[in-house]
Amino acid sequence: MDTTLTASNICKKMGKKTVLNQFSLNLEESEIVALLGNSGCGKTTFLRILAGLETSDSGTIEISGTDITVLPAEKRNIGLVFQDFALFPHMSVKKNILYGLHKLPKNERMQRLNEVIELTSLADFINQYPHQLSGGQQQRVALARALAPNPSLVLLDEPFSSLDASLRSSLRHGVREILKNAQIPAIIVTHDQADADEVADRVINMSC
Repeated sequence: MDTTLTASNICKKMGKKTVLNQFSLNLEESEIVALLGNSGCGKTTFLRILAGLETSDSGTIEISGTDITVLPAEKRNIGLVFQDFALFPHMSVKKNILYGLHKLPKNERMQRLNEVIELTSLADFINQYPHQLSGGQQQRVALARALAPNPSLVLLDEPFSSLDASLRSSLRHGVREILKNAQIPAIIVTHDQADADEVADRVINMSC
């Protein structure tokens, strides 16, 4: 398999605290990796560095052999699913998904919209608004929006933490199935061992 992501010797300090100390990670094509650990061990910081939302103090990041270490977030072609899903409340499901596709010609936008709606089983909800959806449905919309631009990598930050515990197992399976069917590699950050075990191909334990 080809290596999609190579993050090498990532270091990050916040004040006097070392959050990441020469942290490295390789991610293979279509692989799902979970970063597991308690709060404060650098999981989300690493995700934000990959996404370009924060800068590392040192280290390099390559995706498919291209160095993206200093690229701005909007040029990294990385999809991000936030802990609270961060859907636009004034937009329908359809418009939320289309948001990241505005640079494509209309026919390509609609084709990609239809592809991710089918992938995430959202056809019955495309004209509804986030407040009309369950937590699991909102999660699928957030994932569909992240997948719509056909990113090189998807990052998920505690994607199950705001959901009802009784639904989490089925939703974990659903997220894994969507990512595997999309054939896009992903990194999931979680403090829950079951999240990591049920979604990921490989689990990396991060200690504080």
